[in-house]
Amino acid sequence: MRKVNALLTLVFASLKGRLFATTVSILAVAAALAVVAVTGIVSFAIAKQAFESGQKYPFIVAAEGASETQIILSTIFHIDKPRGKIPFDTYESLKKDPRVTTAFPIAMADSIGVFPIIGTDGAFVKDIGATYRGDIALADPHDAVLGATVARQLLMDIGAEFTGTHGMGGSADEAHEHAGHTYTVKGILDPTGGPEDAAAYTSYKAVWAIHAHGEHHEEGDHHGEDHDRYHLSDGMLTAVMARTANPVQVFDLQQEYSRPGLTTVNTANAVRSFQKYFNTAGLVATFFAGLTLLIAAALILAITLMALDARLRELALLRILGIGRGAIALLIMLETLIVTVAGVLLGFLLGHGIPALFAKAIGALVGASIEPWHIGANELPAIIGALLLGQAVALIAMLRAYHMNLVEESGKN
Repeated sequence: MRKVNALLTLVFASLKGRLFATTVSILAVAAALAVVAVTGIVSFAIAKQAFESGQKYPFIVAAEGASETQIILSTIFHIDKPRGKIPFDTYESLKKDPRVTTAFPIAMADSIGVFPIIGTDGAFVKDIGATYRGDIALADPHDAVLGATVARQLLMDIGAEFTGTHGMGGSADEAHEHAGHTYTVKGILDPTGGPEDAAAYTSYKAVWAIHAHGEHHEEGDHHGEDHDRYHLSDGMLTAVMARTANPVQVFDLQQEYSRPGLTTVNTANAVRSFQKYFNTAGLVATFFAGLTLLIAAALILAITLMALDARLRELALLRILGIGRGAIALLIMLETLIVTVAGVLLGFLLGHGIPALFAKAIGALVGASIEPWHIGANELPAIIGALLLGQAVALIAMLRAYHMNLVEESGKN
């Protein structure tokens, strides 16, 4: 036991003696694993949100020319811009269809700060399923309901008034305040962790009223087609989200509504395609993390071997004092393993601790609820790979130390 304690004392003394090199090595391993962890957490959150929304709103109709990914991002996650307009009678037709249990109109043309204002109806806000304060009926075109993040960041409560800005996300080339139409906050949703936290909801009729007379087209205010896409006059929407009694009926609806001017989305199929992007992103992140781990392993090995050469006199003294060659080799191996394990532990803590600390901010950014302690599919293999690399480096260093004639080589120096 005394020998073990003495050995560990030597190990930590050695690591402390080259503190900078030890710290850099640990951080290199930690950074690689943290990237894999964060990527896995974000990918899982987005995939889960997409899957749940796909079940809840299996059929979406939007403007022709928009891709399925764009439609999913704008209607479900609220992090992309709609790509055009569709007639209101599309919503009316779907609402009357016996295969459709419910349909919701979506009119996105304005924003408040960086948050989108979604023109819809009270039934859609209620369908979100969030608890709330106040009234969410959107009975009047001047009524508004705020998501939790919007209310918190803009310091608004029930009764507050605001005006919207034309365009999405407050972009400078689209910005034009709708000063003639004031909203009053009637309700505030409690936090859900989903995209609704970072959105404001109003009546689609309010969107029509604001844009009915081309209010934003003042003299000198010309932004071309991109600006015109948000001019939602009476009878225009950006999307319709619908739920069917039977998932099989989505295919029939998709065939019937695939007509000029419209793009239809089978959300379940789109989500599967959508997920491929994130799986690919996860693999790319893991690939670069793997390269970083290889560089870290090479760095650790180089530092260890350099330190070994620099410590020849010290190690030779240990041999003279009767410490065996195997014990000295074990000393070198333990130093390397401690650096690797410390990097793995730090990487795990950073990769999950940062999302835990900033879960709300990250969730608002990606439009999904963050589960910071979720272990992604690529994280465990990355951890195992890092430990195996560390073991390989430790073994190389140990063999180098074992086969050195420490007394003779120290004499040469």
